[in-house]
Formats: sequence, C-alpha cells, structure tokens
Amino acid sequence: MSVIAIVIISVIAFILFVSFVCTFNSLIKAKNKVKESFSSIDVHLKLRYDLIPNLVNVVKGYTKHEESIMSQVADLRKKAVEAETQKQKIKIANESGAIIKRLFATSEAYPELKSNKLFKRLSRELVEIEDKISAARRFYNSEINRYNNLVMQFPTNIIAKIFGFKKLESFEIERIEKTDILVGGRFDSDNS
Repeated sequence: MSVIAIVIISVIAFILFVSFVCTFNSLIKAKNKVKESFSSIDVHLKLRYDLIPNLVNVVKGYTKHEESIMSQVADLRKKAVEAETQKQKIKIANESGAIIKRLFATSEAYPELKSNKLFKRLSRELVEIEDKISAARRFYNSEINRYNNLVMQFPTNIIAKIFGFKKLESFEIERIEKTDILVGGRFDSDNS
C-alpha cells in the first residue's frame, strides 16, 4: 500500500472519528439541556406545592365541609417529594392542577372568601407561579423537540441508536388543566 493511500485512509478515519465525537457530544449536550430545563419546572412546581396548603387553609376557614381537599394536598405533597422520574413529576403536576381547580371552584361559592386579602394575595402568587411553570414548560418542550430531532435525524440517529439515546416525551397538559383553573385567581387591578 502506498504512502498516499495510507494518508488518505488516515484522514478519512480521522474525519469520521471527529464527526462521531461531535455528534455524540451534541446528543449529550441536548440531553443535558433537557434535564436543565426540567429542573426549572421542578423549582416552580415545588413553589406551587408549598403555596397550595396555604390556600387550602384560607379556604378551610370558610368551608368546614372541604376537609377532603386538605388530605388530597397532603397526599400530593408526599407524592411530589417521593417522585423520582420526570414522568411521575409531570403526572403529579397535572393532579395538582385538578386540586387548584377544585379549590377555586369552591371559592366561587363564598364571596367573603374571594374578598379575603390573604386569599387574594395567595391567588396572585399562584397565578405568577402558574405563569412561570407555563414558560418553563414551553422552554422544556422546545429543548425536548431539539433533542428528539437529533435522535431522529440522519446520521445522528445511528449514533443515538448505538448508545441508547431514546426519544423523550414533551410535558403535555392533561385535559382538566387546560380549562381555566384560575378563574377565581385572576383579579382586577386591585392592589389590596
């Protein structure tokens, strides 16, 4: 074999190796961005889980027959702490949306509760948290889309398959949460 042939084969092998390394690294980088973007959702969900019991306590003072909400909130917080996977955390986030909806539906029946300053303040905080969760969810889904494109596109899909990179699911909102769960939470520009 001539020296030129060895050099050409070496150059081609080097180019393939560099392409392989760059592709693998882009998959790792995309997967890490997905994890990072989910951690933002996780932080906001924790704030939501911390705020819900305060809202429940205010509502509880007006509605003695709503004891089941408090036990549901306690169960929800326990599940949230124990959740290990993103899929579990997303499921719990959707469950908390149902509890929030029920909480505000209950408040609609009690005008004195809706005018309570603490309830208004907590409701505004919840609206802010929900907006942040929504923004973080959009960013997360964007990163998921970018990652999934890498996993599915040629030639990256070959390396993804070899190293077990799998397509990930986006953070979908369950039907109950798509309805306006914060009907009672949005207030006029009242600064009290």
